[in-house]
Amino acid sequence: MIHLIFSYWMTKQKMLIYLISIGIVILWVVSLFQLDQSTYDQIMYHDDFMFQYKHLSLEYLNLMMPLLIVMMVMHHESNSLQPLYAFFGKSKVTFYKMLSYVFFILWTQALLIVFIYCLPYLMTSYYLVSLDFLFALVLVFNQNLIVMNLVFMFIHIKYQNFAIIFAVLAIIYHMLIQDKFRLLLFYLCPFYHENMLQYKYHIVYQILYIILGFIIAYNKMVKTQIS
Repeated sequence: MIHLIFSYWMTKQKMLIYLISIGIVILWVVSLFQLDQSTYDQIMYHDDFMFQYKHLSLEYLNLMMPLLIVMMVMHHESNSLQPLYAFFGKSKVTFYKMLSYVFFILWTQALLIVFIYCLPYLMTSYYLVSLDFLFALVLVFNQNLIVMNLVFMFIHIKYQNFAIIFAVLAIIYHMLIQDKFRLLLFYLCPFYHENMLQYKYHIVYQILYIILGFIIAYNKMVKTQIS
């Protein structure tokens, strides 16, 4: 079922956009490696190089990933799903549809983490493996599930072109919370901020927030009539 639904929404056009976006991310990440610096300079100033690489990588993901996710998810509903709804039931098709998008995001996350987290270890002399950096990458990718849930909740067949608004809002929201971390804003929408790491259960709250979003989005999509 997941493969069937995935083949429905992952059109050749979307696959091309996806591959181009991933390619741009990889090229941009490689450009951050400071390969023009000598090995001596990389070792001598490894803290500065490491900080710059971490910061720019996370910032770029916060700007690029919402756009990519929205472009992939914005056409999640279509009249062409009617035969599947009639045969398998709308509840079942909706569940597997959401699951296919989750697997897509997890696959994208795993792929990009390989390049962002592992590749500089092989290509640079300053990069040190950091679990904090890996954890930050996971938190940044998790927040894209929140963006996806918002699209599921509020964007249906009549309003597909308005989905880009959620990508723009996610980027603006990220910019706002970077100036000053506000705990209330984190409770309202748990996007990544380095200060959130001081709270013991922030990852638990983010995951529960995402699960609740899936439940609400699922029930709303099941009850929505396609016209």
